[in-house]
Amino acid sequence: MERGLKSAEAYRATALLCRQQAACDPDKSWQLLGEAERWEYLAEEQSAPDLKGCNLPQSGQRNTGIAPPSAPAAMVMTKLV
Repeated sequence: MERGLKSAEAYRATALLCRQQAACDPDKSWQLLGEAERWEYLAEEQSAPDLKGCNLPQSGQRNTGIAPPSAPAAMVMTKLV
C-alpha cells in the first residue's frame, strides 16, 4: 500500500509540474494540460485499490465533522468591521 501511495503522489507532482509549465508556455499549454490530465488519471488508478477499504461518504453525503456556524458569515463580518 505504501508504494502505491508514493507512486500516486509522484504522479500528482508530475501533473502539477505540467500545469505550471502550461501557464508559462501558452504555445504548448494544450499539450501540457493533456499530459497533466493523464498523470492525474494514473494517480487515481494507482490509489484506487488503496482507498477501496476506506469508509468514504457516498456522493452527496458530505460529513466533515464540523458543525455549521450559528450566524451567517455576513453577520460575523459586519461585527468585526
